[in-house]
Amino acid sequence: MGVKMYKVIICLVLLFSGIFLFLLFFARNLEEVEMELHNKYVHSVQKISNTKKVILMYNHMNHKHYPILDGYCLDTFGRKSQSRCPYSCLFTDDKTVLEFAHAVVFSSRDLKNNQEDNDLPSSRSTNNNQRWVLLSMESPIRPKQDGITGVVQENDLDLRAFNNTFNWTMSYRHDSDIRKTKLVAWISSDCYLERSGSSFLVAQLQNLIPVDVYGKCGKFQCNQRSSERCLDLKSCYKEIASRYKFFLALENSLCEDYVTETFFYALEFGMVPVVYGKANYSELAVPGSFINVMDFVSVRDLAFYLKHLSTHPDEYKAFFNWRRNYFVTTSFHLDIAWCSLCSKLWEVDAFDSLNNASNALTSVPGRFKNQISISPLKTVGLEELEKWSAATAFISKVCDSPPNFVLNTSSTYTFPVARTKQSSVLTGSQRNEF
Repeated sequence: MGVKMYKVIICLVLLFSGIFLFLLFFARNLEEVEMELHNKYVHSVQKISNTKKVILMYNHMNHKHYPILDGYCLDTFGRKSQSRCPYSCLFTDDKTVLEFAHAVVFSSRDLKNNQEDNDLPSSRSTNNNQRWVLLSMESPIRPKQDGITGVVQENDLDLRAFNNTFNWTMSYRHDSDIRKTKLVAWISSDCYLERSGSSFLVAQLQNLIPVDVYGKCGKFQCNQRSSERCLDLKSCYKEIASRYKFFLALENSLCEDYVTETFFYALEFGMVPVVYGKANYSELAVPGSFINVMDFVSVRDLAFYLKHLSTHPDEYKAFFNWRRNYFVTTSFHLDIAWCSLCSKLWEVDAFDSLNNASNALTSVPGRFKNQISISPLKTVGLEELEKWSAATAFISKVCDSPPNFVLNTSSTYTFPVARTKQSSVLTGSQRNEF
């Protein structure tokens, strides 16, 4: 080997050694920078936790090839999802802030029977106010499907493995911990119709039970933090549905077969519509999914019935039995769900402790600042969480389309002929009796 070639080799060795040392130094510096930035982030979260509720999304909701927050329809600071929520929360998937989180959300879709495969926290935070939340937005009997391969797996999750694990449940079920606290809502934008039959009915109901009126003619509005009225009507209905059990779907014009869109919105977003009109509602929706004013002799009887249902959750839940076989085509919006969770973290001031995960549906009532409590559902009678799983009926993802009932099974449903019931609730001879 010549001297010239030897020098070339030496130069190449020195060059590559220099590059290696530079990259090693750069990598170490980069690691230090990343660590410093991460420490700053953790410190900022710790600081923010004094003014915001920190919600940690611990596992994937659907597909692991997506970022965790994307699967939950969230960005890190909740700007997109929580822009209209009256409470302030920070959403994160950074597990290193577990110690400062006020709530830790676990999606049931990503849980496994073997605890060792779940990568759950080895121990709870020393923060005694931290809640562990079981999220189940779909039926537990719905098979799991990979978003890329399309492979379908049977959902064989045994919920007994998670007894003594969770404090709250968050689901589509009406007996979930994150649920409604108000009774009746109505939207009215036609103030010149204030002498109409529907307005008269509302006025009579307000003398007997709480009825909150939204719209131009009401005292309430969607998005209370905004100075503007709710411009997106459908979004307004979704917001109302997150808080109210019943919605007045009343027709200002009693015309044959005329049905306002409010009837469908109430069904779509999980309220029991109270209808008043001349349409045959049993031909439009499954009987038992709505309450017809014309079926009551007086407004007082109607008010008593609504109050009765409000205090008898088993009977109230029966109005959603149709969801076992049907669903209304609409969009499922998680923003309302996240706002509900965020709100409850702010409002509740007592730590709920569950001895058994099955008690997630019959938990100790959470006390609110306004002294309203969420009462346990004593009539549910669920002994184990897996029975809650078995009790859930068929439910399907839904998508945007005109209001419509879709059958989940291959069987057909024949709508019975609605009984014609004579009533004088709002006719002249009876109005003076209320």
